[in-house]
Amino acid sequence: MIYQAPYPSELAGLEYVRLYLYLRMEEAVSLPSGAMLQLRRELLSALKHMELERDMAALETLRQILAPAPPQDKELCRRVQRPSASLILSPDLSPDQLAVGCEICLPVLLLGRAISWLPQLLGLVEIVGTNGIHKGQGRFRLNIVETEDPSGVRTFLWQQGEPRAELTPPVSDLGWWLDGQGLAPETLTLEFLTPARLLRDRRPLFRANFSELFPFILRRVSQVLGQHLETVSIDTPDHLIDQAATLAVVDSSLEWFDWRCLNRDQGKQGLGGLLGAIRVEGDALGDLFWILKLGELFQLGKGAAFGAGRYRLNNA
Repeated sequence: MIYQAPYPSELAGLEYVRLYLYLRMEEAVSLPSGAMLQLRRELLSALKHMELERDMAALETLRQILAPAPPQDKELCRRVQRPSASLILSPDLSPDQLAVGCEICLPVLLLGRAISWLPQLLGLVEIVGTNGIHKGQGRFRLNIVETEDPSGVRTFLWQQGEPRAELTPPVSDLGWWLDGQGLAPETLTLEFLTPARLLRDRRPLFRANFSELFPFILRRVSQVLGQHLETVSIDTPDHLIDQAATLAVVDSSLEWFDWRCLNRDQGKQGLGGLLGAIRVEGDALGDLFWILKLGELFQLGKGAAFGAGRYRLNNA
């Protein structure tokens, strides 16, 4: 273990809730590759359903979770740029043949004010279940919701048929969570579990070493913190990027993976991202460790809030 730079004390002001939604399938479905990374489309479609029912209060609340408006403050708008959803989904990509009665566990992270809007969010997920998990297929029932306390212990929160209005999940904060992550290691592996679609000059990054990867992690972390904590900013980004460039890449298996195709006028176009693992070592990990841990929590790249760019850190 090596020296670890302190994180901004303001991070204790960003609260979050960890949830695990258990979706029980009511009809069999065969999902194409990467279908679980497309839940944003299904959630927005469910919003349109709510609009038809004229539930305007819930509709506006959920819009603020899924597609928040840019901040009014010009400086904050510059830092945040395009606000991200106030939830982070981490779906499992392994199931493709889903039989009637099987359950999918969908981990969800709710950030900041979105915590108080949990009942409305669960209602939206129930509409998705009525419509189908993918393009109108695969109806499911939201069966059980579990929550996780700050020490990592899961407990039951809600089950189908119970009222949702007074749900009180245990709330954690980022400062407490970072305090429990231990010291920075001398060697660290980033293992990407879902494709990281990283765009530079509007073009996908098909290959990346760590010094190219780190600015995307830093940007994602800065965006989320700026959106929810107006008082905090990472005021030495150039220094952190310089530190990332000093780390030695011990091993890398990162490569591009196409997980679905888009139909274009010119033909089919692959859509994917980087998968694999990259192992780095060096004293600079002490300065970068808290950023990398938050990146593990927030995910990165295009579609990060809905499951893309999810990586796991291993001290080896």
